[in-house]
Amino acid sequence: MKNFWRNLPQSAKVFLTLFLLCLSIIRVSDLGQLPVNLQPQVFPTPELKEVGFIVVSKVNGEPIRQAEIQFTFDGAPETRLTNDEGYVRIDVPKRNDIDILIRKKGFKNKIYTINLQADPNRTTKYSLEPITEPTPTPSLSPTLPETSPEVESILNKIAVSVQNWKNSTGHYPDDIGTNEINLGTPPGTPGNRVDWPTDFMYNIDYDHWPLGNGFCYVHVASLGEDGKRNYPRSKEVTQSGKIRKIGDDVVLGIDVYKCGCTIDESIKECREKGGLG
Repeated sequence: MKNFWRNLPQSAKVFLTLFLLCLSIIRVSDLGQLPVNLQPQVFPTPELKEVGFIVVSKVNGEPIRQAEIQFTFDGAPETRLTNDEGYVRIDVPKRNDIDILIRKKGFKNKIYTINLQADPNRTTKYSLEPITEPTPTPSLSPTLPETSPEVESILNKIAVSVQNWKNSTGHYPDDIGTNEINLGTPPGTPGNRVDWPTDFMYNIDYDHWPLGNGFCYVHVASLGEDGKRNYPRSKEVTQSGKIRKIGDDVVLGIDVYKCGCTIDESIKECREKGGLG
C-alpha cells in the first residue's frame, strides 16, 4: 500500500485526496439527515365544566321529565334526558357559545345558546311552551248523564210529551239542522205544557236529536221572558242533574233514552217506522 502511494504521480495524489475528502463530507451530511425519534404532538384536552339544566313548562312551571337535551361541541351530538324533577347534569367544554336543543313531545322545540365563560352559573332553568291543541267542536251526541230521581222523573214526562207532540197543522216540525228537530212550545198553545216546579214560569223548549245505536237525546230549556234563545248552542247542555241559568234562559236538563232511531234518520222518519214508540 505504501509503495502504491509512493509510485503515484503528484497530481493523482491530489485528486485522490480531494475525492476522499468529498466522500467524508457527503457521509457526514447523510448522518445529519437520519430520522430522529420524535415525541407525538399532544393536543390539550378541552376544559370541561359541569352544568345543570332544569326544564319546566312555561304555563305552570311544572318540571318536565324525560325532556331531551342535545348539545354539540365535538363530533356527533350527545343527548341527555331530564329526570322526574326536570333536571339533568352535563359536562360541556368551557368555550364560547354552545347551542343547546331542548325538545319534548307536546311542547315546542327550543334552542338556547350558553356561554360558560360569560355565564358562570352552574344550574340554569329553561322553559318550554306547550303546543296548543285546537279546541274540539262541541258534539251533538252527549254521553248519558247521571241524573237524580227527581230530575229523571221530570225528563221522562218530557220524553213522552216530545214523542206525542204535533204542531197546529197536525204534522211534525221540519228539520232545523242535520239531525235536529225543534219541538218548541209556542207561548199560549194549549196542551203543550209539562208540569214543572212552580219556580219555573217561563216557556219550555225542546230540542231532539237521534244519536244512533238506537238512542235519542232530548235537550230541555226554559225560554227567557222574551221567548228568545240568546246563548251559544255549545253551552246548552247542563251538568248531570244540575239546573243552571245561562243569560235569560234557564237550562233544565237533558235525557238520553232508547228510541230505535239511527243517526241518519230524522225524527219524522223514525216516528213513521215506529222507532219512537
